[in-house]
Amino acid sequence: MQRLSEEVCEYPRIDERHLGKVYRYGFLACRGGPGTDDYFHRGIARFDHVRLAMQVYTEDHCAFGEPTFVPASDDSAEGDGFLLATAFDERTDRGHLAVFDASGPERGPIATVQLAHRIPAGFHGIWRPG
Repeated sequence: MQRLSEEVCEYPRIDERHLGKVYRYGFLACRGGPGTDDYFHRGIARFDHVRLAMQVYTEDHCAFGEPTFVPASDDSAEGDGFLLATAFDERTDRGHLAVFDASGPERGPIATVQLAHRIPAGFHGIWRPG
């Protein structure tokens, strides 16, 4: 068995068009969570299984949930799309949906949808095209 990263991670997801197949990219919540001194995950990341490298975005005042991958189009390359992640902002006591470019989540959200309420930590989701 090979340890892929020293980073504490949870909620691993992939581009679901690759379920049951070889895939390159994994998306996850990281930087905190169970087993650390912080109950919440403070980061969203993309792990490249070819390069064994992780790109991480961190916001110390936000608790992130499971990222959901959304392909840019039906025929886009693996990992070409967006990550949707719920977040709880401890400064405002409100939640938001953070939208990331899946090719570089470390650059931060490209959009946010502010909510008037809190989203429970650990909220799960799945993308279903309309």
